[in-house]
Amino acid sequence: ERPAAMAISPDGATLCVLDSRRVCVVRFNLAKPDDRPLIFGQPGKNNGQFKEPVALALDGEGRTWVADAGSSQQRISIFDATGAFLFQFGRYDRGRDADELQRPALLAVDAAGATAYVYDSRRYEVMKFTVDQAAKKAAHATNTGGRGKEPGQYYAPVALACDRQGLLYVLDSSRRDVQAVDVR
Repeated sequence: ERPAAMAISPDGATLCVLDSRRVCVVRFNLAKPDDRPLIFGQPGKNNGQFKEPVALALDGEGRTWVADAGSSQQRISIFDATGAFLFQFGRYDRGRDADELQRPALLAVDAAGATAYVYDSRRYEVMKFTVDQAAKKAAHATNTGGRGKEPGQYYAPVALACDRQGLLYVLDSSRRDVQAVDVR
């Protein structure tokens, strides 16, 4: 009803669209375009639910990642290819610690699903998390950026992407550029 974000899998077989009005994810199988799309997620505060989903990403294993910026829900939720909730990470206490999400706005993951990058619009930083899928947890690794118009800083990012080498790309509408950031 109100598409707000989209992501495509690294192999091009899956497309997900975030519906901000219905507060859900709509997942399309591009190999079978006549199939009915899979719809998952709903409004709420429990596992697999969203308050204010703002960004999506897909990894090479078919997992869907959703950034939720809703108050008290600053988190990233991960779902399997069937839409089943797997786990989530991210926290907010007072917004002062390096690993706290204040206002997640953009999301990118590597193809293996081992690294997640989250742009926090209140911090003007991209936060890097290493993800252990088997243990169903993520650990904060580092932050990069800060507000500004100098190289390595961000002012108004509108998109993030990660290549297979692990380089991060940040498209900034105010700077009118794309920065390649090495946070490996």
